[in-house]
Amino acid sequence: MKSQLKILTGFIALALIVASCSENTNNPTTNGSYLQMKTAMTNQTITSNFAKSGDAVQNGSGIDSIRVDSVRILIKRIKLLRSEDDTTGEGEEVKIGPTVIHFNSDTADTHTLVFTKAIPVGSYRKMKMEMHRFTPGEAADYAADPEFGPFAFPDRLTIIVDGTVYADSASRPFQFTQDWTENFWFEFDPFLDITEGTTAIEWTFDASRVFKGADRLLDPDDENDHGSIGDGLKKSWKVLKKWHRD
Repeated sequence: MKSQLKILTGFIALALIVASCSENTNNPTTNGSYLQMKTAMTNQTITSNFAKSGDAVQNGSGIDSIRVDSVRILIKRIKLLRSEDDTTGEGEEVKIGPTVIHFNSDTADTHTLVFTKAIPVGSYRKMKMEMHRFTPGEAADYAADPEFGPFAFPDRLTIIVDGTVYADSASRPFQFTQDWTENFWFEFDPFLDITEGTTAIEWTFDASRVFKGADRLLDPDDENDHGSIGDGLKKSWKVLKKWHRD
């Protein structure tokens, strides 16, 4: 059974290699009810289609293409709110987190497992994603953690994008980072019904919308382009989400 997951407000960043999630397990027992999150990335390589004259790009940056290898996003907390018609949980909020969500696959057909979390049976109407920075104390606690450490020090980040820029017959790696703080609300339409077994949410990230400017490819190493790249990230996260029951 599949249906669309509709944006309630704002934009969203769910993100990518198997991520750790506190109090979560990726190997549930045979009995019980579980929520599973999977991700994928499409259009991993963005190629310039702007006019060239010799070796120069007309009104462009000279970048031939950009490959996005991974997108990592720190989500401090995920909340699932029960529907008004569900009286079994009496308004219970199911909380998951913190977790790092990864996008790293160049196909929508091969999704990466982010987490599997035991969830009480019931009907859920909303999901809230809290993309928040670690506090200084949390950053100290997570500094040595291989998954959370890059978000802890030195800058307490929330977004890390890794990839390669190809320009003038040469290549260079890049890492684009941000420390934005956002709350993202989603409404399930229809409601997300959790029953015995595993229910999966699939999230697809379109990398092609991040680095395309009006007349050139945006340079992730150019601070003047960072605002436009941020706008592209927001557009890339406004994608259809689907859920299904395995």
